[in-house]
Amino acid sequence: MNWSVCNSDSKPGEEIAVCSVYPANLILKLMIKKNGISSSIADPLSNAVEPDRTPVIFPCLPSGTRILSLVFLYLTLTVVFTAPWVLLLLHAQSLDIGRGFVIHTQMWAPALAAFTCCAVFRIPVKFLGFRWPGMRAIGWGYFLPIAYATTAYLFLWSTELAPSDFAGFLRASQKSLHLGTGAGLLNAVLIMTFGVLQSSVSATGEEIGWRGFLVPVLAQRFNFTGIALASGLIWALWHFPLIVFGNYSSSASKWVALLCFTVMIIATGAMAAWLRLKTGSVWPAAMLHACHNAVIQWLFDSMTVETGRAAWFSGEFGIALAVVSVLFAIPFWRDGMSLFRSRK
Repeated sequence: MNWSVCNSDSKPGEEIAVCSVYPANLILKLMIKKNGISSSIADPLSNAVEPDRTPVIFPCLPSGTRILSLVFLYLTLTVVFTAPWVLLLLHAQSLDIGRGFVIHTQMWAPALAAFTCCAVFRIPVKFLGFRWPGMRAIGWGYFLPIAYATTAYLFLWSTELAPSDFAGFLRASQKSLHLGTGAGLLNAVLIMTFGVLQSSVSATGEEIGWRGFLVPVLAQRFNFTGIALASGLIWALWHFPLIVFGNYSSSASKWVALLCFTVMIIATGAMAAWLRLKTGSVWPAAMLHACHNAVIQWLFDSMTVETGRAAWFSGEFGIALAVVSVLFAIPFWRDGMSLFRSRK
């Protein structure tokens, strides 16, 4: 079924807010945004303790837009813009070439594809969700990956499925910072602050494409389950060349790495999609992505043994994070489904 998110008076790129409170009152508010942000949704997560009372924001596409053609063009352009950088990374068999600028440039391919599609289909850039959602929404994006990553790694360390290596992290911190006492704590604080900020530069490029563009486009046709599965699987497949043929992986078997990574990506993508639709903004999803990369890759992985059997359980390619991220995603999936039921 084609879910129409715009009424006959709305213009492309404008948004409507739909709130599912009770079945007898499915549509709480129809609001067309022209300039600025209405105070009624200035902070869409201000009622976070009552998620069903929070409006979900569905951006509008121009009338007559062919969704299938738009998605096909977007995916084609994403592949075209990604391919040169992937080939260069595979040739070098290193993600660090060019001081990391190559991989970070590749991460902006989805955004470039989204901007191009907006130009071709005459979709206003504000469709991508650049409005500021408020600090509470940004806080959700920041603390969610900290929560599920901490849960997964505490489980790994306590069970010794992947033993902790705090001494190794401390030595690396002391060497990097040229400090003794307090080097580990300072390094962790830097990762959690400036590290997240640095990570956001590249993560935003992906999120403009995946959540800023693809998620609201898919929302024209699918319910939340379809959006989460389709966008998450596409996001996972985009990483596959570097996992299968490059060194973006772990020492575990490739099939384990691919399976666990795909499950984790779909789960975290569902949370990011929920943030995008719930707030009408791409920034909380960008924060989630940035914090995920910084906290897991630079902090927790550095504190954990990831060789031998431990590689099957730890990191982005391990079982623990895949399972925990799914558990964390379930409440967001359930709330996302309720939001779409309000559109029936």
